[in-house]
Amino acid sequence: MPKGSTIRVVAAQTGLTAHVIRAWQKRYQLLDPARSEGGHRQYSAADVQRLTLVAQATRLGHPISSVAQLPEAALQHLLAAAAAEATPAALPPPQPQPVSAQDKAEGFKAEIMAALERIDARAIDEILERADVVLGWQGLLQWVIAPTAIALGEGWRAGTLLATHEHIFTATVRKFLGSFYHQYSRTENAPRIVVATPQGQVHELGALLVTATAENVGWDATYLGPNLPVTDIVGAAVRRQAKAIALSIIYPLDDAALHYRLKQMKRLMPPGLHLLVGGSGARAYQETLDAIGAATPDSLTAVAAHLDELRLQPQPAQAAPRPAPAATTLAAAPLPVARPALAVLT
Repeated sequence: MPKGSTIRVVAAQTGLTAHVIRAWQKRYQLLDPARSEGGHRQYSAADVQRLTLVAQATRLGHPISSVAQLPEAALQHLLAAAAAEATPAALPPPQPQPVSAQDKAEGFKAEIMAALERIDARAIDEILERADVVLGWQGLLQWVIAPTAIALGEGWRAGTLLATHEHIFTATVRKFLGSFYHQYSRTENAPRIVVATPQGQVHELGALLVTATAENVGWDATYLGPNLPVTDIVGAAVRRQAKAIALSIIYPLDDAALHYRLKQMKRLMPPGLHLLVGGSGARAYQETLDAIGAATPDSLTAVAAHLDELRLQPQPAQAAPRPAPAATTLAAAPLPVARPALAVLT
């Protein structure tokens, strides 16, 4: 049997986007293409012909729901009747329709979810690379990686996805983002930021996205990793002479100890060191964040804007935090009284 066409080729032939073709297949059962041995859809000439006819009908104003199930003869009759009523100038040949960046991002997300179902990390890496070329770095972060991470979290909580899917995606994104850090142009005096998740928070994808965003807007970012004690995070920031710390909070949403740790971190931080806290789970700790004077940028775009403002503020000389004595609780240890500004990241 001759090999069929890929969805990219079909999209170019019909003037439709790959996202639209997949949506029509899923929602209206428009096509049932064969699959290759590798599991990829292969579209026959008959599939392409049917898509072309349906696309022409929708461009004439017919809803896709009313034409998706029509047989080919009915579609051709519909188009012939429209052509008979129209002048040649009024019925131009179909032209490829412009595709918005958001539509392109939706297509990339759909491809990633399909690759995750196959546990195909190599395919995900290739999709991320193509999305970076098409959408740019910020578009990739904001429109593809971040919403895909949210969808994975929702699927995991709903029981429709496994933790394995999130782990594969996180590991692939970590590797991908790390390979691109060298592309950023920084001055020697770029402000420094350390990024981590606090103890009890093991989901690190949000922190990775904040690290990439900070680098993209000219900060010298150091990613420390997930599930770290606040003493270690503050200590690393002091040693790095950082201007800010960024934390990500994803799950769990009811960690009573985290309320204490956030307040503890504020007490430990020396003057001039700012704290940014966020993630999809941050709202569960909003009362504590408000109590310690938190601001709350709610997107990666807002994060970038906040960092742009923060870098213009002068940075006082930092004094090292007083370490807690061994074998005692930090609550009983002598702590600095400085109360720096706090912001919240997502």
